[in-house]
Amino acid sequence: MNRNKVVDILAIIPARAGSKRLPKKNILPLAGKPLIQWTLDAVIESRVADLIAVTSDDKQVLEIASHNDKVTVIARPDFLAGDDAATIDVVAHTISYFKEQGVIARRVLLLQPTSPLRSAKDIIDAVSLHNENDEKSLVSISEAGHSSSLFGVLSERGVFIQSNMDEIRNGGVKEYRINGAIYINHIKNIIETGRMLDKEPLAFIMPKERGVDIDEWLDFKLCEIVIREGSNKAEGSSL
Repeated sequence: MNRNKVVDILAIIPARAGSKRLPKKNILPLAGKPLIQWTLDAVIESRVADLIAVTSDDKQVLEIASHNDKVTVIARPDFLAGDDAATIDVVAHTISYFKEQGVIARRVLLLQPTSPLRSAKDIIDAVSLHNENDEKSLVSISEAGHSSSLFGVLSERGVFIQSNMDEIRNGGVKEYRINGAIYINHIKNIIETGRMLDKEPLAFIMPKERGVDIDEWLDFKLCEIVIREGSNKAEGSSL
């Protein structure tokens, strides 16, 4: 009887074609290379993944990914390509794909291509943190740009009703947000719970400037500014 090959980390980069706010965003050129290539470069440079998979229904995404060594491209089926397709279902499909190939991973490292400023070192450090606390799932977070005490809802009368966050506002407690850059969990946990994260995942803190998640054009331009400023600093330091 053939035994499955067991590896530690399967890195999954989900890159659906459809995006209403920023069409074809995964292949848009960001500072000289397609958006998805930033994530591919980071995970390849990190060398933490035994397997790297790009799953997409976009032929251009799969074409870009295929030019990277040791990257498996998976053509996503139609039922996982719609607006209602859940990331956890895409993860499960990818796990099943490799299982059919006789390969089983212990952990999933999920990297969204919309977080291009996440570095190889961020990935390395996140995996190291999970190694030390690997009974939990892990998610990357960044300090929130604005306190939720400033948030609220709009009533039917057009009145702004501010959120009731007096404890946070008056207590000086820092607020954080999931930035979408890094998720890690054991595959057995994912299968058992049907979730990518536990209710109380381990937190990996990233600086705000590397935790930008591209959802719309303004986010894309912000990334360009951060990259340009970083390049200018690097050039200036060599003088």
